[in-house]
Amino acid sequence: MLTNTCIMKKLVLFYLILFTINGHTQLPCNPLFSYAINQGNVTFQAQNTAPGKVHFWRFGDGQHGYGFSVNKTYTNSGTYSVVHIVSDSLSSNCLDSSVQSVNVTVPTNCQALFTVASDPVIRNRRHFTSVSTTGSGTIQSYNWSVNGNPVSSINNLSYSFNPGTHNVCLSIISSSGCTSSSCQTITVNDTSGCNLTAGFTATPVSGNSQLINFVPSPLASHYSYYWNFGNGQESNSPAPTYFYNPGSYNVSLWIRDTLTGCIDSLNKAVTIAGSPQYSCTANFTYTVSSSGLVNLTALSNQPITSAYWQIFVAPDSVFFTGVSPSWQAPGNGLFPACLHINTNNGCISQHCGIIQVDSINTGRIDRIPAYPNPAVSETVRWYVTLDMPGLITYRIFNANGFTMYQSRVVGIAGTNTLIAPVQQLSSGQYFADIQYGSYRKRSIFIKP
Repeated sequence: MLTNTCIMKKLVLFYLILFTINGHTQLPCNPLFSYAINQGNVTFQAQNTAPGKVHFWRFGDGQHGYGFSVNKTYTNSGTYSVVHIVSDSLSSNCLDSSVQSVNVTVPTNCQALFTVASDPVIRNRRHFTSVSTTGSGTIQSYNWSVNGNPVSSINNLSYSFNPGTHNVCLSIISSSGCTSSSCQTITVNDTSGCNLTAGFTATPVSGNSQLINFVPSPLASHYSYYWNFGNGQESNSPAPTYFYNPGSYNVSLWIRDTLTGCIDSLNKAVTIAGSPQYSCTANFTYTVSSSGLVNLTALSNQPITSAYWQIFVAPDSVFFTGVSPSWQAPGNGLFPACLHINTNNGCISQHCGIIQVDSINTGRIDRIPAYPNPAVSETVRWYVTLDMPGLITYRIFNANGFTMYQSRVVGIAGTNTLIAPVQQLSSGQYFADIQYGSYRKRSIFIKP
């Protein structure tokens, strides 16, 4: 006959074995998860939501997330291998993972749409707001044009018109690669008191037929100016100086009276003399002191007889002459700079690049890589990690300092992928400025 002590020992052994079996199959981790798909948006839900568990997700596209329930937006259709890893933050008793294949179909349909509203004060001004739609994802690029001329690259536009009929168009590019455009005809009848007539002169700099001084008329502090140099480059400087290769260019100028809202424009052909072939090269090097003094040196494969420098410091530019000038930077940052040279055999050439200053007050702007680089695909991307959700703004600008693309997104805690379209960029070197929280990042990539 079994004693009570013997019976109790057998029961304890039985329950210990049962607990071990159940604990291995059900507790304490259980990495299984479910998901719900809404076009390109997927919600992942862990089965185990008990306190003290750490949930880590790999979404199969290079991004990851944290939490027992996470939302993920895919920008491209495909099958993604999603990994869910669960561990115990209170002890080391469990660590387990599970994998599922998730099929995502991202609609590529999008539609560019916008509304129009009249300004209650300035009668010839109209306000345009994008109400465009995308199948999924976000709109990565806005491009507004008036009568075929680009005027803005953000999601809304305010514009003052001369009397007459005007064609306003909006083009968008979504994160899934969808493109769409729409146009509306705007008729402006009542702009009484608008007597502005735009004009300008284009005069070569002495000794350099390819360096053109533009002077608008009228020229006054209460006017704003926008120039399109006819080759994709532009400026908001009242009287810019611009270097051309030989040829003929259709230059456009828009002048706006900031007091009355009156606006007028002028298109004029500018012909640049000279040989289209260059036998000389132009380049420059520089050094930066701890105080931000930049010492520049012009380089060429031929003796340089004259050198002309232009450094873009928002919102204007500074100019220098000489083969080895010095310039005091106003602070840390990246400054687009262009060098124009003449050589002893009459050859003219130019080179544009970036001057990086990061030595003032020991401050430094971190550099992050762009993918792919060179940008051989339709988009480039950057990976930015946030400690908590917040606003991320980023823009792409060229070697002349002009903004080619800009966007603003709300980032999630964890790794965020920033995407920018580059298929419309011409070949050359481009720069990205990325800001979030108290951080500022810079990046450089090549468009072949």
